[in-house]
Amino acid sequence: MTSKVLLFTSPTCNPCKALKAYLATNSHDADEINIESPAGHQQSRMYRVRSLPTLVRVDDQGGLIESVVGFNVPSVKQFFS
Repeated sequence: MTSKVLLFTSPTCNPCKALKAYLATNSHDADEINIESPAGHQQSRMYRVRSLPTLVRVDDQGGLIESVVGFNVPSVKQFFS
C-alpha cells in the first residue's frame, strides 16, 4: 500500500511556516494544502482538520491512515518514522 502526506496550512500561520521549514530541512515530502483556498477548505473538512498545522497520511484511495496536529518535533519525527 502506498501513502501520501498532506500538510494543511494557511499563509498567516507561523507554526505552519516553522513546520514547513523543518520538513524541508529533514527532507520530508508533503503536499501543502492551503485551507484558505476553496479546494483546500473542502479537503480540510473531509479530513476534519480543526487546527493548524496538521499533517495527514492518506492511502492511495484517500482514506485517512494517521494524522498529527501542531508542530511538535517528537510527534513529527514519529509520524515520519
